[in-house]
Amino acid sequence: MQWIWHNYHDLGEENHLRISLLRKSFFEADAHLELVKDEYDEAGLHLMGTSDSNLVAYGRIIPPHTDLGNPFISRTIVAAEHRNKGHGRALIKILVEKSKELFPEKITQVSSLASTKMFYEKNNFVEEKKIIDTSGIEHFIMSINDE
Repeated sequence: MQWIWHNYHDLGEENHLRISLLRKSFFEADAHLELVKDEYDEAGLHLMGTSDSNLVAYGRIIPPHTDLGNPFISRTIVAAEHRNKGHGRALIKILVEKSKELFPEKITQVSSLASTKMFYEKNNFVEEKKIIDTSGIEHFIMSINDE
């Protein structure tokens, strides 16, 4: 697996499309979008995991700002055919390490769906609070437990 960091503007059109296709393969809410993009993409630091030139894993770090007081790991995904091989664990480990490097005084957080909560718990995240988003979907704000 090759891990490559990108700033948003360095991703290029091909990588934007590859990331969008990977997200659409898992997240139903993204399926109708041509390119998956939100208000945090341009500020984020993007990590792509590739194998044989195929995008296998993706995640990003959103830096602390007005809406989010701590850095957030988000949009993490591993292609279905590459799951249960340690790629998700590696992805989270690299994202957390980079977040701590960039923001050592801050606590790295993630917003997890109920379906991925146990995965994050296995990777040293603890639940801080539960929220329901505007579409009625339950999320858990989780923080890295460094102890």
